[in-house]
Amino acid sequence: MGYTHGTVWTKDLIAQKIRETVKALKLSSMPTRKQFVKYYGDDKLTDKISKTLGYYGWAKELDLPIQSNDTLKGKISEKYAADLLNNRGYETLQMAQNYPYDLLVNHVVKVDVKYSNLYHGRQGNFYSYALRKKYPTCDIYMLIANSDSGEKKIYILPSKDAIQLQIGIGEYSSIYDKYLNRYNIIDQYLKLYSEIA
Repeated sequence: MGYTHGTVWTKDLIAQKIRETVKALKLSSMPTRKQFVKYYGDDKLTDKISKTLGYYGWAKELDLPIQSNDTLKGKISEKYAADLLNNRGYETLQMAQNYPYDLLVNHVVKVDVKYSNLYHGRQGNFYSYALRKKYPTCDIYMLIANSDSGEKKIYILPSKDAIQLQIGIGEYSSIYDKYLNRYNIIDQYLKLYSEIA
């Protein structure tokens, strides 16, 4: 499975280290990356978790619930987006946790899902999306905007129009409104890919 400074990282050793962390921190759930790093003082174990079964895979393997955190919210958002697309006739594949994008649509279009609740600012309310990388690794960003009432708006944004680290969308109007419910953009990408010989 790999060597790190003489350590042979077997599946059994990874499981042992996860259980050790759970016991030492008196947890009843899968530790987060921050908790592992705090306990061990480095990223060696978290790297091995990511490169093997991933956090969700190891949590399932060891029968540990996942903590309610941003990762869990992200996975729920991805499932919501996948269901939306499936209901529109697309075929979706949800990617592993550390993939550079979240969904693969019809085996070719790479979609990164971002979710935001409504933020209440002094100068107006808005939705905020951290893209985390200036140069996208996906074809499309699917931005989910969740209002206070629970009503959701979906923006289908080509990544070529998002060469930035952060996107803000106003509660009532935004330059991004032209991408609201633009599922036909996915169709355009599918058509392009089908024409490439």
